[in-house]
Amino acid sequence: FAQAQARVEELQMDLRRARDEGATHKARVQVLREAMSSSSKDPAAGAGASSAEVAAAQQQAEAANCRAEEAEALAKARQKAVDAANAQLETVRAQSMQLVDTQAKLARLERVNSDLWGANQELEQQQQRQQLSS
Repeated sequence: FAQAQARVEELQMDLRRARDEGATHKARVQVLREAMSSSSKDPAAGAGASSAEVAAAQQQAEAANCRAEEAEALAKARQKAVDAANAQLETVRAQSMQLVDTQAKLARLERVNSDLWGANQELEQQQQRQQLSS
């Protein structure tokens, strides 16, 4: 149970890291896009930028976008793993509760059995005494 809970917590941390990484990549893509659009809108500012620099910036933006999509896909996969681990943890909890319930019933039955055994022994002894006295 503790091991499953530790695994869930580990998966949740991985998920948070993946989401943070995806957000970082998306922010980088946005900054690159803004830089490219401002250089294309302002010819004076973009005059110093060669077509090779623009192409390189576009490639960087595409690569960052690709990494962001991969991070998002990874985050979704990890979320599914967390959900599955949570479901498994809930199943274990339910089974544990059922086991505790069954153990309590068993203890009650053992007490009743012991009481019945003692009462039966007393009755047998009384019967033997009555037979001896008759």
